[in-house]
Amino acid sequence: QQQQQEQGQEEQEKQSQQVQQVQGQQQKEQQQPQPQAMAIAPIQAQAPRIQDLSARFAAIKDVTPESAQGQRIAAELDAPAWERISLGFVKDRSPMECKGYWLHIQRPMPSWSNKEKRTLMDLVKQRGTDKWEEVALALGTGRSAAQCLREWLRATHPQGMKHKNTKWSLEDSKKLEALVAKMGRNWQAISLEFDGKYDRHQIRDRWHGQAEMQMFRHLGYWKEDEKERLLEGVELHGFDKWNEVASHVGTRTAKQCRERWQNVLSKEVNRGRFTPAEVEALKKAAETVMQEEGRLVWGKMAKLMPRRTDDQIRRAWQQLQTHGVVTVGRAYELEQQRARKQKQARGERTAEEGAVEPEDMEEEVGTEEVQRESG
Repeated sequence: QQQQQEQGQEEQEKQSQQVQQVQGQQQKEQQQPQPQAMAIAPIQAQAPRIQDLSARFAAIKDVTPESAQGQRIAAELDAPAWERISLGFVKDRSPMECKGYWLHIQRPMPSWSNKEKRTLMDLVKQRGTDKWEEVALALGTGRSAAQCLREWLRATHPQGMKHKNTKWSLEDSKKLEALVAKMGRNWQAISLEFDGKYDRHQIRDRWHGQAEMQMFRHLGYWKEDEKERLLEGVELHGFDKWNEVASHVGTRTAKQCRERWQNVLSKEVNRGRFTPAEVEALKKAAETVMQEEGRLVWGKMAKLMPRRTDDQIRRAWQQLQTHGVVTVGRAYELEQQRARKQKQARGERTAEEGAVEPEDMEEEVGTEEVQRESG
Protein backbone atom coordinates (compact mmCIF):
# COMPACT_ATOMS: atom_id res chain seq x y z
CA GLN A 1 0.00 0.00 0.00
CA GLN A 2 2.84 2.38 0.85
CA GLN A 3 4.48 1.75 -2.57
CA GLN A 4 1.19 2.40 -4.33
CA GLN A 5 0.79 5.68 -2.46
CA GLU A 6 4.35 6.80 -3.45
CA GLN A 7 3.75 5.94 -7.12
CA GLY A 8 0.50 7.92 -7.08
CA GLN A 9 2.26 10.97 -5.64
CA GLU A 10 4.97 10.78 -8.35
CA GLU A 11 2.34 10.62 -11.08
CA GLN A 12 0.53 13.64 -9.61
CA GLU A 13 3.81 15.61 -9.49
CA LYS A 14 4.59 14.74 -13.15
CA GLN A 15 1.09 15.78 -14.21
CA SER A 16 1.42 19.10 -12.35
CA GLN A 17 4.83 19.76 -13.97
CA GLN A 18 3.40 19.06 -17.44
CA VAL A 19 0.52 21.45 -16.74
CA GLN A 20 2.96 24.15 -15.60
CA GLN A 21 5.08 23.68 -18.75
CA VAL A 22 2.03 24.00 -21.01
CA GLN A 23 0.90 27.13 -19.19
CA GLY A 24 4.40 28.66 -19.41
CA GLN A 25 4.60 27.97 -23.14
CA GLN A 26 1.20 29.59 -23.68
CA GLN A 27 2.30 32.68 -21.76
CA LYS A 28 5.48 32.99 -23.90
CA GLU A 29 3.47 32.70 -27.10
CA GLN A 30 1.11 35.40 -25.89
CA GLN A 31 4.02 37.70 -25.06
CA GLN A 32 5.74 37.22 -28.47
CA PRO A 33 4.51 39.56 -31.32
CA GLN A 34 2.72 38.12 -34.30
CA PRO A 35 4.82 37.46 -37.50
CA GLN A 36 3.19 40.34 -39.32
CA ALA A 37 3.98 42.67 -36.42
CA MET A 38 7.59 41.37 -36.41
CA ALA A 39 7.96 42.24 -40.11
CA ILE A 40 6.42 45.69 -39.74
CA ALA A 41 8.37 46.75 -36.63
CA PRO A 42 11.88 46.92 -38.26
CA ILE A 43 10.48 48.79 -41.25
CA GLN A 44 8.82 51.31 -38.98
CA ALA A 45 12.08 51.72 -37.05
CA GLN A 46 14.01 52.32 -40.30
CA ALA A 47 11.45 54.71 -41.77
CA PRO A 48 13.23 57.94 -40.66
CA ARG A 49 16.55 56.73 -42.06
CA ILE A 50 14.94 55.69 -45.36
CA GLN A 51 13.28 59.09 -45.65
CA ASP A 52 16.61 60.79 -44.93
CA LEU A 53 18.43 58.75 -47.58
CA SER A 54 15.66 59.45 -50.11
CA ALA A 55 15.91 63.17 -49.43
CA ARG A 56 19.71 63.12 -49.78
CA PHE A 57 19.50 61.17 -53.04
CA ALA A 58 16.94 63.61 -54.45
CA ALA A 59 19.25 66.49 -53.55
CA ILE A 60 22.31 65.10 -55.36
CA LYS A 61 20.89 63.05 -58.24
CA ASP A 62 21.35 65.95 -60.70
CA VAL A 63 24.77 67.05 -59.34
CA THR A 64 27.69 66.76 -61.79
CA PRO A 65 31.37 66.35 -60.81
CA GLU A 66 32.15 69.71 -62.45
CA SER A 67 29.76 71.65 -60.22
CA ALA A 68 30.82 73.25 -56.94
CA GLN A 69 28.48 70.96 -55.00
CA GLY A 70 29.92 67.91 -56.72
CA GLN A 71 33.44 68.97 -55.81
CA ARG A 72 32.43 69.45 -52.17
CA ILE A 73 30.83 66.00 -52.05
CA ALA A 74 33.93 64.37 -53.55
CA ALA A 75 36.20 66.25 -51.14
CA GLU A 76 34.18 64.94 -48.17
CA LEU A 77 34.38 61.27 -49.20
CA ASP A 78 35.86 59.19 -46.38
CA ALA A 79 38.15 56.15 -46.52
CA PRO A 80 35.30 53.58 -46.74
CA ALA A 81 33.80 55.51 -49.67
CA TRP A 82 37.07 55.44 -51.62
CA GLU A 83 37.39 51.73 -50.81
CA ARG A 84 33.93 51.10 -52.31
CA ILE A 85 34.94 53.10 -55.41
CA SER A 86 38.11 51.04 -55.75
CA LEU A 87 36.35 47.69 -55.35
CA GLY A 88 33.37 48.58 -57.53
CA PHE A 89 34.87 50.55 -60.41
CA VAL A 90 38.70 50.54 -60.46
CA LYS A 91 39.64 47.09 -59.19
CA ASP A 92 43.32 47.29 -60.12
CA ARG A 93 43.90 50.49 -58.12
CA SER A 94 43.98 50.96 -54.36
CA PRO A 95 41.64 53.41 -52.56
CA MET A 96 44.60 55.73 -51.94
CA GLU A 97 45.52 55.72 -55.66
CA CYS A 98 41.91 56.49 -56.65
CA LYS A 99 41.72 59.37 -54.21
CA GLY A 100 45.10 60.79 -55.31
CA TYR A 101 44.25 60.56 -59.02
CA TRP A 102 40.96 62.39 -58.44
CA LEU A 103 42.43 65.10 -56.25
CA HIS A 104 45.56 65.82 -58.28
CA ILE A 105 44.59 65.08 -61.90
CA GLN A 106 40.95 64.46 -62.69
CA ARG A 107 39.15 66.83 -60.33
CA PRO A 108 37.88 69.87 -62.26
CA MET A 109 39.11 73.11 -60.73
CA PRO A 110 38.64 76.74 -61.79
CA SER A 111 41.57 78.77 -63.09
CA TRP A 112 43.87 80.40 -60.58
CA SER A 113 42.78 83.94 -59.72
CA ASN A 114 45.33 86.73 -59.20
CA LYS A 115 44.41 86.94 -55.53
CA GLU A 116 44.89 83.19 -55.12
CA LYS A 117 48.30 83.36 -56.83
CA ARG A 118 49.48 86.21 -54.58
CA THR A 119 48.33 84.30 -51.49
CA LEU A 120 50.18 81.20 -52.70
CA MET A 121 53.43 83.12 -53.19
CA ASP A 122 53.17 84.64 -49.70
CA LEU A 123 52.54 81.24 -48.13
CA VAL A 124 55.53 79.67 -49.91
CA LYS A 125 57.76 82.48 -48.64
CA GLN A 126 56.53 81.89 -45.10
CA ARG A 127 56.59 78.08 -45.02
CA GLY A 128 59.26 77.15 -47.57
CA THR A 129 59.24 74.89 -50.61
CA ASP A 130 59.05 71.55 -48.79
CA LYS A 131 55.72 71.81 -46.94
CA TRP A 132 53.16 71.81 -49.73
CA GLU A 133 50.48 70.04 -47.70
CA GLU A 134 50.58 72.91 -45.19
CA VAL A 135 50.55 75.47 -48.01
CA ALA A 136 47.50 73.87 -49.64
CA LEU A 137 45.66 73.71 -46.31
CA ALA A 138 46.47 77.32 -45.46
CA LEU A 139 45.43 78.47 -48.96
CA GLY A 140 41.91 77.24 -48.19
CA THR A 141 40.59 77.10 -51.74
CA GLY A 142 40.45 73.32 -52.19
CA ARG A 143 43.71 73.07 -54.10
CA SER A 144 45.85 69.98 -53.57
CA ALA A 145 49.52 70.06 -52.62
CA ALA A 146 50.53 68.97 -56.13
CA GLN A 147 48.45 71.72 -57.74
CA CYS A 148 50.05 74.35 -55.49
CA LEU A 149 53.53 73.07 -56.36
CA ARG A 150 52.80 73.09 -60.08
CA GLU A 151 51.39 76.61 -60.03
CA TRP A 152 54.38 77.84 -58.03
CA LEU A 153 56.76 76.26 -60.56
CA ARG A 154 54.81 77.76 -63.45
CA ALA A 155 55.02 81.23 -61.90
CA THR A 156 58.63 81.16 -60.70
CA HIS A 157 60.30 78.93 -63.32
CA PRO A 158 58.48 79.46 -66.62
CA GLN A 159 61.39 78.13 -68.64
CA GLY A 160 61.79 75.15 -66.35
CA MET A 161 58.28 73.96 -67.10
CA LYS A 162 59.28 73.26 -70.72
CA HIS A 163 60.87 69.94 -69.92
CA LYS A 164 60.97 68.42 -73.40
CA ASN A 165 63.89 70.50 -74.66
CA THR A 166 65.93 70.29 -71.46
CA LYS A 167 69.35 68.62 -71.80
CA TRP A 168 71.28 67.03 -68.98
CA SER A 169 74.74 68.35 -68.28
CA LEU A 170 77.58 66.53 -66.57
CA GLU A 171 77.14 68.80 -63.52
CA ASP A 172 73.45 67.86 -63.33
CA SER A 173 74.32 64.16 -63.45
CA LYS A 174 76.82 64.51 -60.61
CA LYS A 175 74.32 66.53 -58.61
CA LEU A 176 71.67 63.84 -59.16
CA GLU A 177 74.02 61.14 -57.90
CA ALA A 178 74.75 63.13 -54.74
CA LEU A 179 71.06 63.87 -54.11
CA VAL A 180 70.05 60.21 -54.48
CA ALA A 181 72.77 59.23 -52.01
CA LYS A 182 71.40 61.82 -49.57
CA MET A 183 67.61 61.64 -50.10
CA GLY A 184 67.00 58.22 -51.60
CA ARG A 185 64.57 57.77 -54.49
CA ASN A 186 62.24 60.58 -53.52
CA TRP A 187 62.02 61.93 -57.08
CA GLN A 188 59.58 64.73 -56.21
CA ALA A 189 61.86 66.12 -53.51
CA ILE A 190 64.92 65.78 -55.74
CA SER A 191 63.19 67.63 -58.58
CA LEU A 192 62.73 70.62 -56.26
CA GLU A 193 66.50 70.73 -55.76
CA PHE A 194 66.82 71.42 -59.50
CA ASP A 195 64.48 74.44 -59.19
CA GLY A 196 61.97 73.07 -61.67
CA LYS A 197 64.51 72.38 -64.43
CA TYR A 198 63.48 68.71 -64.54
CA ASP A 199 60.25 67.06 -63.40
CA ARG A 200 60.17 63.94 -61.26
CA HIS A 201 59.67 61.65 -64.28
CA GLN A 202 62.80 62.98 -65.97
CA ILE A 203 64.72 62.62 -62.70
CA ARG A 204 63.61 59.01 -62.34
CA ASP A 205 64.34 58.08 -65.95
CA ARG A 206 67.72 59.74 -65.81
CA TRP A 207 68.67 57.81 -62.69
CA HIS A 208 67.63 54.48 -64.20
CA GLY A 209 69.79 55.18 -67.23
CA GLN A 210 72.69 56.74 -65.35
CA ALA A 211 73.11 54.58 -62.27
CA GLU A 212 71.41 51.26 -62.91
CA MET A 213 72.41 50.83 -66.57
CA GLN A 214 75.77 52.54 -66.14
CA MET A 215 75.28 54.79 -69.13
CA PHE A 216 73.78 58.12 -70.16
CA ARG A 217 70.53 57.81 -72.08
CA HIS A 218 70.60 59.48 -75.50
CA LEU A 219 67.59 61.39 -76.81
CA GLY A 220 66.50 62.37 -80.30
CA TYR A 221 67.31 60.67 -83.58
CA TRP A 222 69.07 57.32 -83.59
CA LYS A 223 72.57 57.21 -85.02
CA GLU A 224 73.61 54.57 -87.51
CA ASP A 225 75.81 52.71 -85.03
CA GLU A 226 72.96 52.65 -82.50
CA LYS A 227 70.69 51.16 -85.13
CA GLU A 228 73.24 48.45 -85.91
CA ARG A 229 73.67 47.57 -82.22
CA LEU A 230 69.88 47.40 -81.84
CA LEU A 231 69.60 44.97 -84.74
CA GLU A 232 72.39 42.87 -83.25
CA GLY A 233 70.76 42.93 -79.82
CA VAL A 234 67.40 41.80 -81.17
CA GLU A 235 69.08 39.01 -83.12
CA LEU A 236 70.95 37.85 -80.00
CA HIS A 237 68.24 38.19 -77.35
CA GLY A 238 64.93 38.10 -79.22
CA PHE A 239 61.89 40.38 -79.13
CA ASP A 240 60.93 40.04 -75.44
CA LYS A 241 64.16 40.75 -73.54
CA TRP A 242 64.51 44.48 -74.01
CA ASN A 243 66.67 45.03 -70.93
CA GLU A 244 69.32 42.76 -72.44
CA VAL A 245 68.91 44.47 -75.81
CA ALA A 246 69.31 47.88 -74.15
CA SER A 247 72.50 46.72 -72.44
CA HIS A 248 73.82 45.65 -75.84
CA VAL A 249 72.95 49.02 -77.40
CA GLY A 250 74.53 50.85 -74.47
CA THR A 251 73.05 54.31 -75.06
CA ARG A 252 69.29 53.69 -74.99
CA THR A 253 66.80 52.44 -72.43
CA ALA A 254 64.72 49.28 -72.84
CA LYS A 255 61.64 51.37 -73.64
CA GLN A 256 63.48 53.32 -76.34
CA CYS A 257 64.79 50.11 -77.92
CA ARG A 258 61.37 48.46 -77.91
CA GLU A 259 59.61 51.48 -79.42
CA ARG A 260 62.32 52.01 -82.06
CA TRP A 261 62.08 48.38 -83.11
CA GLN A 262 58.29 48.21 -83.23
CA ASN A 263 57.69 51.65 -84.74
CA VAL A 264 60.53 51.82 -87.28
CA LEU A 265 62.64 48.71 -87.84
CA SER A 266 60.41 45.65 -87.49
CA LYS A 267 59.17 44.25 -90.80
CA GLU A 268 56.33 42.42 -89.02
CA VAL A 269 54.53 45.66 -88.16
CA ASN A 270 52.05 47.19 -90.56
CA ARG A 271 52.77 50.94 -90.57
CA GLY A 272 50.24 51.77 -93.27
CA ARG A 273 46.84 53.34 -92.86
CA PHE A 274 44.10 51.52 -90.94
CA THR A 275 41.64 49.84 -93.28
CA PRO A 276 37.87 49.96 -92.60
CA ALA A 277 38.06 46.32 -91.50
CA GLU A 278 40.82 47.21 -89.01
CA VAL A 279 38.76 50.11 -87.64
CA GLU A 280 35.89 47.70 -86.96
CA ALA A 281 38.34 45.23 -85.40
CA LEU A 282 39.63 48.07 -83.23
CA LYS A 283 36.11 48.78 -81.94
CA LYS A 284 35.50 45.10 -81.19
CA ALA A 285 38.88 44.78 -79.44
CA ALA A 286 38.08 47.81 -77.28
CA GLU A 287 34.70 46.33 -76.35
CA THR A 288 36.23 42.94 -75.50
CA VAL A 289 39.04 44.34 -73.36
CA MET A 290 36.65 46.77 -71.64
CA GLN A 291 34.41 43.87 -70.60
CA GLU A 292 37.37 41.85 -69.29
CA GLU A 293 39.39 44.58 -67.59
CA GLY A 294 36.95 47.40 -66.98
CA ARG A 295 39.28 49.76 -68.87
CA LEU A 296 41.28 49.91 -72.10
CA VAL A 297 44.63 48.09 -72.05
CA TRP A 298 46.54 48.83 -75.26
CA GLY A 299 48.82 45.79 -74.94
CA LYS A 300 45.86 43.39 -74.76
CA MET A 301 44.15 45.15 -77.64
CA ALA A 302 47.34 44.75 -79.69
CA LYS A 303 47.19 40.97 -79.15
CA LEU A 304 43.76 40.98 -80.78
CA MET A 305 45.04 42.93 -83.80
CA PRO A 306 48.04 41.25 -85.46
CA ARG A 307 50.75 43.45 -87.01
CA ARG A 308 49.64 46.51 -85.06
CA THR A 309 51.55 47.88 -82.06
CA ASP A 310 50.03 49.12 -78.83
CA ASP A 311 51.18 52.66 -79.71
CA GLN A 312 49.40 52.53 -83.08
CA ILE A 313 46.25 51.24 -81.41
CA ARG A 314 46.37 53.95 -78.76
CA ARG A 315 46.71 56.75 -81.33
CA ALA A 316 44.07 55.22 -83.60
CA TRP A 317 41.56 54.91 -80.77
CA GLN A 318 42.16 58.48 -79.60
CA GLN A 319 41.70 59.79 -83.14
CA LEU A 320 38.51 57.75 -83.53
CA GLN A 321 37.07 59.13 -80.31
CA THR A 322 38.14 62.71 -80.96
CA HIS A 323 37.66 63.14 -84.73
CA GLY A 324 35.62 60.09 -85.74
CA VAL A 325 38.25 59.03 -88.25
CA VAL A 326 41.60 57.20 -88.03
CA THR A 327 44.56 58.76 -89.83
CA VAL A 328 47.35 56.67 -88.28
CA GLY A 329 49.70 55.55 -91.07
CA ARG A 330 48.67 58.25 -93.50
CA ALA A 331 51.91 60.21 -93.06
CA TYR A 332 53.91 57.00 -93.51
CA GLU A 333 52.18 56.17 -96.79
CA LEU A 334 52.68 59.71 -98.11
CA GLU A 335 56.36 59.58 -97.16
CA GLN A 336 56.77 56.21 -98.87
CA GLN A 337 55.12 57.52 -102.02
CA ARG A 338 57.37 60.58 -101.97
CA ALA A 339 60.44 58.39 -101.46
CA ARG A 340 59.49 56.10 -104.36
CA LYS A 341 59.04 59.08 -106.68
CA GLN A 342 62.40 60.50 -105.60
CA LYS A 343 64.10 57.13 -106.09
CA GLN A 344 62.48 56.74 -109.49
CA ALA A 345 63.61 60.22 -110.49
CA ARG A 346 67.17 59.49 -109.32
CA GLY A 347 67.10 56.14 -111.09
CA GLU A 348 66.07 57.74 -114.36
CA ARG A 349 68.72 60.42 -113.93
CA THR A 350 71.50 57.93 -113.19
CA ALA A 351 70.30 55.63 -115.98
CA GLU A 352 70.90 58.46 -118.41
CA GLU A 353 74.41 58.71 -116.94
CA GLY A 354 74.86 54.94 -117.31
CA ALA A 355 74.78 53.60 -113.71
CA VAL A 356 72.62 53.34 -110.62
CA GLU A 357 74.32 53.91 -107.29
CA PRO A 358 73.95 51.01 -104.78
CA GLU A 359 72.91 53.27 -101.91
CA ASP A 360 69.95 54.42 -104.01
CA MET A 361 68.75 50.82 -104.18
CA GLU A 362 69.10 50.20 -100.42
CA GLU A 363 67.75 53.46 -99.09
CA GLU A 364 65.73 53.13 -95.92
CA VAL A 365 62.97 55.65 -95.49
CA GLY A 366 61.25 56.46 -92.20
CA THR A 367 58.59 58.95 -91.36
CA GLU A 368 59.02 62.09 -89.36
CA GLU A 369 55.97 61.15 -87.32
CA VAL A 370 57.26 57.69 -86.37
CA GLN A 371 60.78 58.92 -85.71
CA ARG A 372 59.55 61.77 -83.55
CA GLU A 373 57.32 59.55 -81.43
CA SER A 374 59.83 56.73 -81.05
CA GLY A 375 62.94 58.91 -80.82
